[in-house]
Amino acid sequence: MRYPQTAISEVANFINGFPFKPSIYGIEERYKGKLIDGDGKAWLIEVLDKWKWQDESSGVKGCCPNDYLQKLKRHTEKSPFTGSNFLKNAFLDGCDRAGLFSIKNDGLEIKNQK
Repeated sequence: MRYPQTAISEVANFINGFPFKPSIYGIEERYKGKLIDGDGKAWLIEVLDKWKWQDESSGVKGCCPNDYLQKLKRHTEKSPFTGSNFLKNAFLDGCDRAGLFSIKNDGLEIKNQK
C-alpha cells in the first residue's frame, strides 16, 4: 500500500482553509502547526502503517483503521491529555469522516472489514 500523499495534502489544505477567528494567544496557528507539520501527519502515518501491517501479515499484526480508532477512543476517554489524545482522537476521527480510511486497493470499500 502506498501512502496517499494526496490525502495528506488534502487534510492540510482543509485545515489551512478552515475559517478560524483571530486570537491573541495564537491558538489557531499552533493548532494548524501541530496537525499539518507535526503530529497530525505522524498520526495519519501510524494508522496507515498499522493497516499495511495487517494486510502484509494476513491479519496477524496491525489492525484496520476502524479497530485502531475504537481503541484510541477508549484510551482518550481514560487519559485525554496523555500524548495529546484529545487532539489525536478528534483529528483521526475527522480523517475517517472525510473518507481517508474507507477506500484502499484500487477503490475497494473495506472500511468495516475485520
